[in-house]
Amino acid sequence: MEGKGKKMNCWHCNTELIWGSDFTYEDYCIEGEGIVSTFSCPNCNAHVEVYLGDDAIGSKTPEEAMKKYTAKLKKENNKFKKEKNGRN
Repeated sequence: MEGKGKKMNCWHCNTELIWGSDFTYEDYCIEGEGIVSTFSCPNCNAHVEVYLGDDAIGSKTPEEAMKKYTAKLKKENNKFKKEKNGRN
């Protein structure tokens, strides 16, 4: 996604956040591929984690990422419904 290098401000005090580290989903024991970026606020000490899943990686806009994510959720929901109906 385009966004690397853009600045984020704290939700609580609007101070520019400081990037801490990037982790893999595996580091966080989350299934799938993705990145977890951590940020902190030097003013109010808030901590922020941003999750970028495999459904967003390679997307050029947040809208494209959301479209991919929504399609993925629909697919998983349909699979769940089929499995549930097969048990009845």
